[in-house]
Amino acid sequence: FFHNFKICFSFFLCVFNFFFHTLIITYFDRVVKQNRHAIFVTFARIFDYYVTNNELPQKFNVWHSDYLRSTVNCPIDDPVVVAKMQEIIAGKNTDFEKAEAIFYYSLDEWEWVNYSNTSRGAVKTIQQKGGNCCDLSHAVVAMARAAGLPARYRHAQCKYKSSGSIIGHVMAEIYVDGKWYLCDPSSSGTTFGNHEAWSTMATFNGLYNALPF
Repeated sequence: FFHNFKICFSFFLCVFNFFFHTLIITYFDRVVKQNRHAIFVTFARIFDYYVTNNELPQKFNVWHSDYLRSTVNCPIDDPVVVAKMQEIIAGKNTDFEKAEAIFYYSLDEWEWVNYSNTSRGAVKTIQQKGGNCCDLSHAVVAMARAAGLPARYRHAQCKYKSSGSIIGHVMAEIYVDGKWYLCDPSSSGTTFGNHEAWSTMATFNGLYNALPF
């Protein structure tokens, strides 16, 4: 008991110093502006790292694990996903560079295929080098999460510039440096964080950690 008390007391002294000399300045946007749950998650992750390594981490993630974990169609520890992710981000140093590389690879190297809802999932999409908006988003989200970047799905009815048609559409979003970046690999001509192919969302249907269709 005394040994555990010493660990806890030492940890909280270190965290107190860490927060007031580093976090308030460096991580204000990431911690203080997040909700109460994110702060508890942050302390838990710091404590787990401290107990294991006897030192505080140099960086950490405050996001709820839902944006970082595997789902049925987004297995982040699958060898196919991991190998492709490592290939794409090789030589990239910052989180922004990694996220941008994942998006542009999916946009440039994979083809959009016309069918409805999820059919292939992340692994088959990577293997077959293409899919519809749902499956392309699965692959982007899986690789981003495998790289340690929070990622989610956005579903909306989008009005396309070329035809004026309003079509149900799924896109990925990757969180980097305090901002969510839209990633739409199924629409040619789009850029990282933007949506040049469509003009407006006629309706916004939701944000998901796991796509329900």
